[in-house]
Amino acid sequence: MTPEKREELKSDIARLQPEVKDELAKLDKIKFQMRTFEENKDVILLHGNLTVAIDEIIQTKTDLPAGKYLTSCIHCSFICHDECRIEDNDRKQNCIAMKDGFCKNCINKCEWWLHKNISYIYGYKSIHVTKSYQELKSSYEHEKGVILYFDEYLDNLTKDIEELFQLLLSKVKKIRDCKNELQRTREVPLLKSVGDTIDDMINAERRTEEPGFERRIEMYKELKEYSNMTRIRPCKTNIKTMHESFK
Repeated sequence: MTPEKREELKSDIARLQPEVKDELAKLDKIKFQMRTFEENKDVILLHGNLTVAIDEIIQTKTDLPAGKYLTSCIHCSFICHDECRIEDNDRKQNCIAMKDGFCKNCINKCEWWLHKNISYIYGYKSIHVTKSYQELKSSYEHEKGVILYFDEYLDNLTKDIEELFQLLLSKVKKIRDCKNELQRTREVPLLKSVGDTIDDMINAERRTEEPGFERRIEMYKELKEYSNMTRIRPCKTNIKTMHESFK
């Protein structure tokens, strides 16, 4: 494998990992809204509205100063060294986080070549907001260009949940495939399944404990269950049944 191809695969993983976290936040938000509306259906239909308090997790991205990098393990989804000054990824074995070619800080104590410079850092913050059913529904209708009754609105949210599960699963599979392709020239295999990839992401969440990590872990677990359901039953998953099981 050429150095260019290796860096391309690492870059794909580094790009996809925060995308997965962002999609997980969207999934959690929609599931919360749907569960709340279902539980308060009688109130909404009687009074025409409902006020709900939501803790939204916002993802931020900050560029680092020139000449400073984060040493990130693309296998563990973990930042192993802040403000590393080694610019060349092919020299990462010289990073102070490494000892005898292995990382002292990442979760799986991975080899140095699984690490990559990142010139930016993602962060997460929780914002407490209050919104009404009518506000959320009107915003959704404006986005979709349709007017929806209560049941139609929930049916649409159900479809959105299904689509998000499919999108997340495709991105996690891409991460797994990139990691395994990186491993082709090595003796020790990395990941055998989507579940392995999700488990590594869950372990990273537990280690970093960034805002919203508990909910992301729950969403990761649901995604893992969803991947098992689609693997066992190739036919279209009944997302309503699945939604009920995760309440």
